[in-house]
Amino acid sequence: MLDDDILEVDADFFSKATSLDKYASYAALKEGAKVLSSTTLVLNRDDLKNLADELGILSSKNKIPDRLDLNLTEFCAYYDHLATVRIKFTNTAKRYFSKLIGSENRYTTQVLKSVVLLNSVNSTNLYQVIRKYYSQNSSKKSFDISVDDLKEEMGLYTIEEGEKKYKYPKYSFFVRDVINKSINEIIEKTEINQLSFSVVGKKGRMAHMLRFEFSINEKSSSFSEDDMAFLEEFDKVVPPKKNK
Repeated sequence: MLDDDILEVDADFFSKATSLDKYASYAALKEGAKVLSSTTLVLNRDDLKNLADELGILSSKNKIPDRLDLNLTEFCAYYDHLATVRIKFTNTAKRYFSKLIGSENRYTTQVLKSVVLLNSVNSTNLYQVIRKYYSQNSSKKSFDISVDDLKEEMGLYTIEEGEKKYKYPKYSFFVRDVINKSINEIIEKTEINQLSFSVVGKKGRMAHMLRFEFSINEKSSSFSEDDMAFLEEFDKVVPPKKNK
């Protein structure tokens, strides 16, 4: 640890937590940190109601935004000669994590490792969407979401002349280039060991509502010594929220 604001992870430490060799571990750390630095979490109004205190948002009806784009990091620094990555989270992200990580165990060290191992922004964003729905109801292993809402949560849109334009307007390209590739990487690299989707609603002939079904390997709920050490280091940066 550098100080209370910066999380430091070296390749030796990460290698123990992921079973990668040192060189592969540092390469994964760098790529994962780059993805983390470019990832924006999209929180909707319901998310913000639940996180109002942690995010410093007034909980009265007229004061809650309809959505919030949350950047996770201020910077990621890479020290090749030390095989070390140092990550500084934004203050808002730290408050967000304090609600979702730590004592409540809705997100765990496994989630942090998975985020670092995923090498594409789309995979990371879809992974976060799945974990968010899972954290809201851990007994339910599926959720329905519209195509546009999924693109919204994954940040797949641009603003042109004040109008929102969703990327991948052709559904087949969205499935091929985003959903299928992300699903394959998530299954390969994370604790989500089964993941599929199906169309459950259409507008005319166009796919409109999707259902994602998944299974999560819960073995990570029993932490190894390396996992516990990782969580202790993270908790120094992001103290878990105390139960009132």
